[in-house]
Amino acid sequence: MKISRFWIGVSGFVLLFALMSLPTPVMAEENPLLKPWSGPHGGVPPFDKVKPELFGPALQQSIDSYREDIKRIAESPEPPTFDNTIAALEHAGHDFEKVSTLFHVFASTMNGPEIKELEREWSPKFSAIYDETIQNTKLFKRIDAIYQARKSAHLTKEQERLLWLTHNRFVKSGAELGVLEKKRLAELNSKLATLYTEFGQNLLADEENQKVVFESKDDLDGLSDSLIEAAAAEA
Repeated sequence: MKISRFWIGVSGFVLLFALMSLPTPVMAEENPLLKPWSGPHGGVPPFDKVKPELFGPALQQSIDSYREDIKRIAESPEPPTFDNTIAALEHAGHDFEKVSTLFHVFASTMNGPEIKELEREWSPKFSAIYDETIQNTKLFKRIDAIYQARKSAHLTKEQERLLWLTHNRFVKSGAELGVLEKKRLAELNSKLATLYTEFGQNLLADEENQKVVFESKDDLDGLSDSLIEAAAAEA
């Protein structure tokens, strides 16, 4: 817990004042967004425990963990295989996937002022971590080595498909570009992420005050009773 302190000398004594009323950052181990999901179907997101201030710390910690997963795969001293590279990559960043998915759900359906601010902050960061992974030279070399040797690897049809999808995604996202081209692409992707978020939020702001006014029941001719009732309830 981070507490601000003021040291004030009074009559030769030093008094310590802790400003306990100041907001404190959420400790990672206390963040419910990072805890395993419980319930049926492999676990249910903790929608009832979500607060906007929880997203920042949870996203940052999960991104840090994702980076560690990628580094461990890319810098493995073992020869690249389907299991230690492609399958491992599928399981990398599990917490980040959960937290970011939950964040996008809230950004799409409960986009209040706090979520909008977080969306503007994190959109370019999402783009950056994606490009960072795609442009990891060591990681792509391992993926490409497995892909080039796929015919003699005795893979199942499912493994072949996943290998192709992974390799294709990296190539189409710029993994084979030169250093300068990768840097430029990352800059463009970050800018596009920011512009896309701004456009979406501006569009939402315009639509928030839009409404259709019917002057009489005659304007509703042709609509079913159920649709009219639903519209009335919504209004």
